[in-house]
Amino acid sequence: MSNTKQQYYRSIVEQFTKTYGSDTLDNLKNPVVFNITGPYRNKVHAQSMRDLYIFIAFFSAIAWFISIYVAGVAFCIILIRNCYQTGQFLNDDATDIFDGEILDIDGREIGVAIPTQMEEGDLESQNLRETGDVDKLTRALDKARVHYNDKEVVVWSTGTSSSQCIDGHGVAPFCEFDMGIENWSDAQITEFLRAHSKVLSHDSVLVFLNSVGYAFRVDAGIVYNDNKVEYNTITSNIEPRTIGATGDNNGVMEFARRLVHIHQKLDCNYILAIVPRGDKTMPQGGSHSKQRALDHYRSGDVVVIIEVSGKQTKRFEVQKNLCTADDTSEHICKNIKETKITDAGGKTYGSGVVFA
Repeated sequence: MSNTKQQYYRSIVEQFTKTYGSDTLDNLKNPVVFNITGPYRNKVHAQSMRDLYIFIAFFSAIAWFISIYVAGVAFCIILIRNCYQTGQFLNDDATDIFDGEILDIDGREIGVAIPTQMEEGDLESQNLRETGDVDKLTRALDKARVHYNDKEVVVWSTGTSSSQCIDGHGVAPFCEFDMGIENWSDAQITEFLRAHSKVLSHDSVLVFLNSVGYAFRVDAGIVYNDNKVEYNTITSNIEPRTIGATGDNNGVMEFARRLVHIHQKLDCNYILAIVPRGDKTMPQGGSHSKQRALDHYRSGDVVVIIEVSGKQTKRFEVQKNLCTADDTSEHICKNIKETKITDAGGKTYGSGVVFA
């Protein structure tokens, strides 16, 4: 255990409690694992990559120098020392430090996980299967009479500001894309759909779920556009509805309209499908935080997962009184309580603010 790791963990705790207050952690009886994505995640891993590039440049320069000059004993000693120090520095990269290991931080049991985009997607893909959402998706596609190859289904979860691939990583052209229902343009949609045209065939399905599903009536069933047979059920099922207590869905309706319009304009060979939000018989999307809570619970540990994502902070906790170790993964995940964390003014923040 390195002191560096504890220092990084302590810094995370200090910044978190500065935003939300120490009571947010003090009132929790179980160990806490921070699960951080969004802007701060991107910053941390970008720094780790810069360190790697510096490391490569350093050894390239050394190799060039040795190839021209004959190294003396003193130089060799300095070289070995510098290489060792550089190697030690790079060994403490983001993946090694923020791996979720639970440590004692000033009397609290704390873990910090900052997954890469690929690791986040893998956890969500796993959770998609554990909760039975893959089976629900298959049934929904079959019910809608979508003709596809079940090995060529790529699933994207679209939120407020970005989209995350949660299944089909071996096929999808990227893991995350800077496009959400409040953050999009025709150029972004075009880039996204074109990139998938290069990797998907006519038997493939590109599925959107999560926030984009608020564009449709709840009971619409999975809607889709198939350019091969000029069949479109997306547009006709777009319908005004309330999001939350007072919010309308005007923005997401327009996003859905542009999505299908550009898919048709580009004449994409693959099928575009969208899952309405709110129908419990339909897949809702895997959660990497719920998967972490589930994995801990299976190993005999009950932990509180605090997810600090791009726009908000949430707490995930298995309700022990409703679960046993023999329950199915789907049952346990359904009984993971999800609570939004706010400051004294009732506001929640993303990782770019909490860990600025």
